[in-house]
Amino acid sequence: MGAKEAQELARQLAKIGGNLNQLTKHANQGGNVPAQALQELQSEVAKIWQQLT
Repeated sequence: MGAKEAQELARQLAKIGGNLNQLTKHANQGGNVPAQALQELQSEVAKIWQQLT
């Protein structure tokens, strides 16, 4: 994996981390976290994992 690919993966992971933090904050404030949102995050993580393996 080259430097550009690694930078792109890091950017994608940062985006996922931000989304997860938002969902966590929402849930901790008593909000409902849609299963679809969690499934989308899981799908994105799976795509990145495939690129790393």
